[in-house]
Amino acid sequence: MLQKSLCVIEFKVFALYIQTDSSLVYYSLYTMKIKPNSLLLTCIFLIVVLKSFSQSNFIGLTSGLNWMTASISPPKSCEIEIYPEKGLTAGIVYEHEKKNSFLFSTGILYNQRGYNYDIKWFANNGSYIIFYDSNGKLIGNKYLCQYHYSYLSIPVKAGFRFGKRLRTGIQAGLLPSIIAEARRSSFDGYWSDITGTGQIAPEGWNRTSCRTLNLAAIASIDADSKLKEKVWLTMGFSYQHDITRMNWSYEKPIRLYGVTLNLGMKFLLEKRK
Repeated sequence: MLQKSLCVIEFKVFALYIQTDSSLVYYSLYTMKIKPNSLLLTCIFLIVVLKSFSQSNFIGLTSGLNWMTASISPPKSCEIEIYPEKGLTAGIVYEHEKKNSFLFSTGILYNQRGYNYDIKWFANNGSYIIFYDSNGKLIGNKYLCQYHYSYLSIPVKAGFRFGKRLRTGIQAGLLPSIIAEARRSSFDGYWSDITGTGQIAPEGWNRTSCRTLNLAAIASIDADSKLKEKVWLTMGFSYQHDITRMNWSYEKPIRLYGVTLNLGMKFLLEKRK
């Protein structure tokens, strides 16, 4: 859902997960606010600077899907099984190419990332802790946690592109990002072991639960096809892996990694001979 006002653009994406064997419903709400004036000025600055020394200048739109997971070292008191999390990516891209096929690209992307895991906790006697939903129904000895993050990212990549009408490119670079929203989704219930019972909080994370800035390495393979004189269809595959940890230093490090598939269209602004 996209809500637009005079001063803020707000993105909201509602995600629903249903675990049929225990009739649990997991939910999350992504929220991201961007000031249009700031975004527009940043894009204009990038275009003016880059086109002054490039051979061919392209600007375009891209969108796609992320499949992300995490590298986690859990405490000894629990076991986890990690699953990938799907997310959306979309934004504006800018490219310039030299006559010798050298390629430099950047842009501004809205980027959803995350991971899921089933977790089992051990009691003091070594047995598994048992979990129940808010109605007292038995869940079992594990439950699902989902972590969702929304970032505003500026990829900076360099590489080479080959071909004329149907072209292939290889790039690598860095992906600095600023976190816009963080959310943890779990179930509403309680745990029980030989020491007693306790409540499980269904929600517990926000932007202050993780670092504001994130830096990842990124590598990509792309292809583009010329549709008209100044119009190109683009598609690509990329892999990214966090360099910096996303959580605070007093915790065991968590780093995200995964792949992205995207599709887009770009337009030739000018070509200097």
